[in-house]
Amino acid sequence: MGFGRTWDLGPGLMYLQCGAIPHDAKPFKTGMPGVWELRAKDVSGQYRVIYVCMVAETIHVLHCFKKTSRKTAKIDVDAA
Repeated sequence: MGFGRTWDLGPGLMYLQCGAIPHDAKPFKTGMPGVWELRAKDVSGQYRVIYVCMVAETIHVLHCFKKTSRKTAKIDVDAA
């Protein structure tokens, strides 16, 4: 999985379900413990999936969005 194609998000979630952590995943830095961010980008922009791994093989997707600025918008943090 590479940081460069939006369709990488689906395989990234599948990696997570299999117990692996994709290299494009990182902790979501908003003070919400256990919340992670999966990242992808292409020529049209950057995309994020905010998720929580709570139970084996269960991924709870909290929010998906296209990032429009360098910093994650408050509306997207609040939605997650």
